[in-house]
Amino acid sequence: MLYAGLQNISLADQAFLTIPMQTLLLHYKTENNGRDALVASSFLMLMGFNDTTGSIYSDSPDRNDTLWASFSFGLNLKQVFPNATFPAFNSKCENFPLTHSEDKLTWKWGMKYTNLTALWITTDITEDNETETSRPWGLATYEELTFNYTLSINQTHTRQP
Repeated sequence: MLYAGLQNISLADQAFLTIPMQTLLLHYKTENNGRDALVASSFLMLMGFNDTTGSIYSDSPDRNDTLWASFSFGLNLKQVFPNATFPAFNSKCENFPLTHSEDKLTWKWGMKYTNLTALWITTDITEDNETETSRPWGLATYEELTFNYTLSINQTHTRQP
């Protein structure tokens, strides 16, 4: 298993970003034939949708619904646009270090982001399955976004030959 959590990015010492990007990558062998299997999971944005009467799949975003995407960038835009007025930004990140139980069968870790700034845009999925985005519709600040992970290893499972 590989875990990566992005904390801070600097842009030529002029601006600093805090982006909540978390990725888990798992590699294992399949049970029946021992083939390699990879599973990846990433968090990069929040998404919302309006499930319309013309939905192709109910309770799931599709090309007939209005989709909103929220990208958190944790950037103090005042540094880039000095003459514009923005809310005060002070995004921070706190790491929860990797710890384990005494028998090393349970592992815990995580990250906590505070005061993240997010830009909301609408997206449209075309008939050709392409995505078109609009101008930004809103700006939000998330007080806290926390990722806590627990990995528990079960040693009772035995692999069949």
